[in-house]
Amino acid sequence: MKRRTILFFFAIISGISLNAQHNLGIHMMNGLYQQSFHNPAMFPDSNMVIALPSAFLNIYHSGGSLGDFITENESGESEIQIDELASKIGDENELVTNIDIHTFEFSIPVKDFSFSIGHVFRNDFVLNYDRSFVQLLSDGNAQYIGETVEFGPSLDFQSYSEIRLGVGYRFANIKVGARLKILSGIGDISPVSNNAKLTTSDDIYQIQLESDYAINSAAYLDFNVEDGFDWVGEDLSAGDFVSKNTGIAVDLGLSAKLGNKLTASVGINDLGSIKWSEGVKNFSSNVNKSYDSIFDLMLDGDSLSVVNNFENLTEALEFRESNESYSTMLPMKVNAAITYQLTNSFSVGAASQMINYDQQNYTSFSIGGNYNFRKNFSAGVAYVSHQDSNTIGVSLMGRIGPAQIFLVTDNIITAFDPINSQFGNVGAGFNLIF
Repeated sequence: MKRRTILFFFAIISGISLNAQHNLGIHMMNGLYQQSFHNPAMFPDSNMVIALPSAFLNIYHSGGSLGDFITENESGESEIQIDELASKIGDENELVTNIDIHTFEFSIPVKDFSFSIGHVFRNDFVLNYDRSFVQLLSDGNAQYIGETVEFGPSLDFQSYSEIRLGVGYRFANIKVGARLKILSGIGDISPVSNNAKLTTSDDIYQIQLESDYAINSAAYLDFNVEDGFDWVGEDLSAGDFVSKNTGIAVDLGLSAKLGNKLTASVGINDLGSIKWSEGVKNFSSNVNKSYDSIFDLMLDGDSLSVVNNFENLTEALEFRESNESYSTMLPMKVNAAITYQLTNSFSVGAASQMINYDQQNYTSFSIGGNYNFRKNFSAGVAYVSHQDSNTIGVSLMGRIGPAQIFLVTDNIITAFDPINSQFGNVGAGFNLIF
């Protein structure tokens, strides 16, 4: 089970770490259509825009860099070294990775209104795990003799397709915007409960195993006693635009010019949910039983050794499977920004973002400036604080004729190597402006 579990988590991480979510630096890029991704009120005043594919990556691991623990095995496969992981992580750890891939978007102004239509592929991944879980995988329960240890990782992974219909209205110095999003679920893993604990007797080393553990899944998980949980997700296809896993969400936004130089905005995104009814599997474990030690004694000639027998714990948890539909809320996002135009070429500003995953908030804050070197080229630098990471962000934007290209990151040092950073993100895209 140990190897299968590690490869399962790594398969998810490696499958999504090539993709993305927005960056705070976008708030400083005046004239960039992708600002409206954070806030539907940030629509262009007069230009028609065709936003061609753009992608954004965000990855954060509280226990350090993933690259610290990943090596290549004898088969040439990348895998996490569990022994290294246990010695470096904290008591409680979280891994967060986000995807936001915009395939296209079209926006057109009509007098004081703005109308838009677009499509996005999204993934949101959150893994919470304790040091005790990793130590059990690595060294079994001998280290907990005479103790009770709680374990049980919580994995939340949601992948879906989104068709977006937006409308905005401008009056005086105020813009308001709203976006309706029609959701089609691709796959999901949602924790229901993750309570499990082992008590190891200091007399005969017997284990008392108790669990109240449940997972909902659609299209991504399978389970059998011998191998444990396995990843069964497939690559994206045209059929993922529409599925029987459906939902509705909305984005709301407000932007106001406070005088000639100051602009403030706030947007609330992803107010909605998805109902999962296709490819659904529910797994639950509710046991309270005694079980033989995780370790077995083996006699090899004159040598007595201890062998890890952790695979038996999978069978002991006695997971049951059902097929009942369920619903999940989208991770709500709140974005706020303020900018001040010091000169015709130079502006300063601050931005913040709060994302809520399963009643847990993740916050980011940035402050910086942006300079227009020429009419069609600008660059920005910002200080960014994300959870417990402090980084330097950089944004670049250029335009030749109707073609506009941009590159943005909240951590310039690791923008192109997020796997070797505790926190990193990068975004890039291409627009046509008429």
